[in-house]
Amino acid sequence: MAYVGLLVPVVVVSVLLAILAHGVIAALAPSEAGVEDERDLVIGLRGDRVAGFVLATGVFTALVLSMVQAPTFWIAQALLATMVAAEVAAGVTKLTRYRRDR
Repeated sequence: MAYVGLLVPVVVVSVLLAILAHGVIAALAPSEAGVEDERDLVIGLRGDRVAGFVLATGVFTALVLSMVQAPTFWIAQALLATMVAAEVAAGVTKLTRYRRDR
Protein backbone atom coordinates (compact mmCIF):
# COMPACT_ATOMS: atom_id res chain seq x y z
CA MET A 1 0.00 0.00 0.00
CA ALA A 2 3.03 2.27 -0.09
CA TYR A 3 2.20 3.28 -3.65
CA VAL A 4 -0.99 5.07 -2.50
CA GLY A 5 1.05 7.73 -0.71
CA LEU A 6 3.08 8.36 -3.85
CA LEU A 7 0.16 8.33 -6.30
CA VAL A 8 -1.43 11.61 -5.20
CA PRO A 9 1.77 13.71 -5.36
CA VAL A 10 2.62 12.27 -8.79
CA VAL A 11 -0.83 13.17 -10.15
CA VAL A 12 -0.67 16.68 -8.64
CA VAL A 13 2.81 17.29 -10.08
CA SER A 14 1.68 16.03 -13.49
CA VAL A 15 -1.28 18.40 -13.53
CA LEU A 16 0.86 21.33 -12.43
CA LEU A 17 3.46 20.58 -15.13
CA ALA A 18 0.73 20.42 -17.78
CA ILE A 19 -0.65 23.79 -16.66
CA LEU A 20 2.84 25.29 -16.65
CA ALA A 21 3.62 23.91 -20.11
CA HIS A 22 0.42 25.35 -21.57
CA GLY A 23 1.19 28.71 -20.00
CA VAL A 24 4.73 28.78 -21.40
CA ILE A 25 3.55 27.79 -24.87
CA ALA A 26 0.85 30.49 -24.83
CA ALA A 27 3.38 33.09 -23.62
CA LEU A 28 5.89 32.22 -26.36
CA ALA A 29 3.34 32.40 -29.19
CA PRO A 30 0.39 34.53 -28.00
CA SER A 31 -0.92 35.16 -31.53
CA GLU A 32 -1.33 31.41 -32.08
CA ALA A 33 -2.75 30.54 -28.67
CA GLY A 34 -6.20 29.07 -29.06
CA VAL A 35 -6.24 29.41 -32.85
CA GLU A 36 -7.68 26.26 -34.42
CA ASP A 37 -9.03 25.61 -37.90
CA GLU A 38 -11.18 22.76 -39.20
CA ARG A 39 -8.18 20.60 -40.06
CA ASP A 40 -6.85 20.89 -36.49
CA LEU A 41 -10.26 19.95 -35.14
CA VAL A 42 -10.55 16.84 -37.35
CA ILE A 43 -7.01 15.70 -36.53
CA GLY A 44 -7.69 16.21 -32.82
CA LEU A 45 -10.88 14.18 -33.02
CA ARG A 46 -9.11 11.33 -34.82
CA GLY A 47 -6.37 11.28 -32.20
CA ASP A 48 -8.94 11.26 -29.43
CA ARG A 49 -10.80 8.39 -31.10
CA VAL A 50 -7.65 6.27 -31.16
CA ALA A 51 -6.97 7.20 -27.53
CA GLY A 52 -10.49 6.12 -26.65
CA PHE A 53 -9.94 2.67 -28.14
CA VAL A 54 -6.66 2.27 -26.25
CA LEU A 55 -8.29 3.47 -23.04
CA ALA A 56 -11.25 1.12 -23.43
CA THR A 57 -8.92 -1.83 -24.01
CA GLY A 58 -6.86 -0.98 -20.94
CA VAL A 59 -9.89 -0.52 -18.71
CA PHE A 60 -11.21 -3.88 -19.91
CA THR A 61 -7.84 -5.39 -19.00
CA ALA A 62 -8.06 -3.86 -15.52
CA LEU A 63 -11.56 -5.28 -15.13
CA VAL A 64 -10.29 -8.73 -16.07
CA LEU A 65 -7.50 -8.33 -13.53
CA SER A 66 -10.04 -7.50 -10.86
CA MET A 67 -12.20 -10.50 -11.84
CA VAL A 68 -9.27 -12.86 -11.41
CA GLN A 69 -8.59 -11.15 -8.06
CA ALA A 70 -5.18 -9.78 -8.95
CA PRO A 71 -3.52 -7.59 -6.31
CA THR A 72 -4.82 -4.03 -6.18
CA PHE A 73 -1.34 -2.75 -6.98
CA TRP A 74 -1.37 -4.38 -10.41
CA ILE A 75 -4.86 -3.17 -11.19
CA ALA A 76 -3.83 0.40 -10.35
CA GLN A 77 -0.66 0.05 -12.42
CA ALA A 78 -2.66 -1.28 -15.38
CA LEU A 79 -5.01 1.70 -15.20
CA LEU A 80 -2.13 4.19 -14.97
CA ALA A 81 -0.28 2.53 -17.85
CA THR A 82 -3.49 2.61 -19.86
CA MET A 83 -3.87 6.35 -19.36
CA VAL A 84 -0.28 6.95 -20.44
CA ALA A 85 -0.64 4.64 -23.45
CA ALA A 86 -3.85 6.38 -24.50
CA GLU A 87 -2.19 9.81 -24.43
CA VAL A 88 0.84 8.52 -26.32
CA ALA A 89 -1.44 6.93 -28.93
CA ALA A 90 -3.36 10.20 -29.31
CA GLY A 91 -0.14 12.18 -29.72
CA VAL A 92 1.37 9.78 -32.24
CA THR A 93 -1.87 9.72 -34.23
CA LYS A 94 -2.04 13.52 -34.31
CA LEU A 95 1.61 13.82 -35.33
CA THR A 96 1.26 11.32 -38.14
CA ARG A 97 -1.94 12.99 -39.38
CA TYR A 98 -0.23 16.41 -39.41
CA ARG A 99 2.74 14.95 -41.30
CA ARG A 100 0.50 13.22 -43.83
CA ASP A 101 -1.83 16.20 -44.39
CA ARG A 102 0.82 18.87 -45.01
